[in-house]
Amino acid sequence: MARYRLARLEILIKNVADVYTLALEQLLELERMGKKSAENVVSSIQASRERTLDRLLTGLGIDHIGQVAARQLAEAARDLATLLSWDQAATEAATSAIAGFGPKMVESVVQFLFAPESRALLEKLAERGVSREQPVNTSKQEGPLVGQSFCVTGVLSKKREDVHHDIREAGGEVHDKVKKGTTYLVAGEKVGKAKLDGARKFGAQVIDEAGLNALIRGEAVVPPPATTP
Repeated sequence: MARYRLARLEILIKNVADVYTLALEQLLELERMGKKSAENVVSSIQASRERTLDRLLTGLGIDHIGQVAARQLAEAARDLATLLSWDQAATEAATSAIAGFGPKMVESVVQFLFAPESRALLEKLAERGVSREQPVNTSKQEGPLVGQSFCVTGVLSKKREDVHHDIREAGGEVHDKVKKGTTYLVAGEKVGKAKLDGARKFGAQVIDEAGLNALIRGEAVVPPPATTP
């Protein structure tokens, strides 16, 4: 039965954009799909339609574009229609102007946006009203973290985007990766070796989530024990 239901879904959904065409009646035709479950699926799909552009870009898995870079790109374009209206030259100019976007990131965005398959997917998503306008969050000019920058990695007690929000609200800057100028690497559980190596290379101090919370409260931070990747 499960195999049959999977086969039916594969017929209905060819790519992620097709999710937004699913109707309650189609879901009810699936084996062992009750009305309440089908209604929950439809509700979840509609809720995802209202997520901001940065959430969509993060989910697309563009090479070299993490949560922070996706947010910056979304703020530059503001909405999906504008992003798709840029020609290649405009895309290169807009992404090159984003702070922290190096040549590899610019090239990756351009390649993704103008690859026929991903372009077609984005156009379908736009037609189906997926993602809402990206709000532009101006940097806080005061707070305990003003002048400090952070890279967040590993498993934390909160969602990564919520931790980023807390840092920005306290006046800090967030980087997708450890680089020159990164002040702190906030390391949760299951930290990758590359991030720790980056911290050593660029002189970023490694702190844990408790250390970050202490900084946000304006307190001194005690470095955690050495982390083993």
